[in-house]
Amino acid sequence: MTGNDKIAVELKGHVPKDIKTNTIVYINGQQPQWSAQTTILDKRGNNLTFRMPPCPLRRSKQTTVDIVIRYNEQDLYQSNYVYISEIDSIVQNNQ
Repeated sequence: MTGNDKIAVELKGHVPKDIKTNTIVYINGQQPQWSAQTTILDKRGNNLTFRMPPCPLRRSKQTTVDIVIRYNEQDLYQSNYVYISEIDSIVQNNQ
């Protein structure tokens, strides 16, 4: 829920060289509705990486969001991501 998790996505087909500068990653929550944006950190071949923003729903044990990667106003990738608060507690206790 604290965010900053590094996410890697492998795209199929040709990946344009300017994808880092012309791509926005949208994160959309459903219950309640919220959204955030982030950018691509790295591109290696067909692999893109980015960091998830913090989830604003701190009191929720689990929250599912949609990730949409858009390049020049076209959707390239869409998936679900689950924020789990228990994982944050485990990581913080082990540091």
